[in-house]
Parts: sequence; C-alpha cells; structure tokens
Amino acid sequence: MRGGSPSAEAVELWHAAPGCKRSATAFSQSERWESLDVDAEGGCIRSVEHAYSKDGGLAVLKGNIVEDGDRIRIDIPNRSIELLVGEEELAARREALGGVYAPKQRERKVSQALRAYAAMATSADKGAVCDVSKLG
Repeated sequence: MRGGSPSAEAVELWHAAPGCKRSATAFSQSERWESLDVDAEGGCIRSVEHAYSKDGGLAVLKGNIVEDGDRIRIDIPNRSIELLVGEEELAARREALGGVYAPKQRERKVSQALRAYAAMATSADKGAVCDVSKLG
C-alpha cells in the first residue's frame, strides 16, 4: 500500500474490516475501514527508518535483548516501551547477539489442530484459510 501505485482493487481489499460473521472466504464481508494507516513515520506499522526503537520493540524482547528479571516501562498514552537497563549493558547484549534477533530455543506444546492448520493455511493476503490442496 505504501510503495508504488496500488490498484483500486488493492485499496479496496485493504479497506476490508471484520464483519462479525464467520466466513472462509477472504474479504467477503461488507464492512470497510473508513481510513487506512499508511503513515510509515508515525503510524502503527512503521518503516525501519521510523521504528519505535532501534532494537525492534516487542518483536525482539523476550529471549534477545530482555533477560529474566529486567524491568520494562510501558507507557500506553505516549505509545512507548522502555527497557530499564543501562546503555552499557544494552551494548554488551547487542554485541553478544551479533545482530541476530530470533527467539531462543524453547519448549512449547503445539496442538494437533494447530499443526494441521499450519500445514494447510494460506498466507494472510489470501485470507489465512485452510487449503487442503497444500497437503498433497
């Protein structure tokens, strides 16, 4: 939506809003958002140049920059998250990561239903619906 000149059809699809009715067909609801968040500098989804923080915010917190016992200040009205650790310690943690921000190994149960969905799910732009043809 932000790059180039999107087609009228693309703009219409991006305006699709939840219709509160179950449907397996992507974009089949009649509800539409009045406006879109296309502000890459101050909007909810930002460009890399205007990220909330240079470390990527929540996406890299647990298991990367943040360690057990660290304190975090969350200021909802001002839309900020601050890790309350000194700059020297943060620099050491960043260096130890070598620029690779990925979840650490963790044990977690994944139900059979979620495994089945993951095996068949289409991408978000196609509605994230199950496509049984992906099994064969």
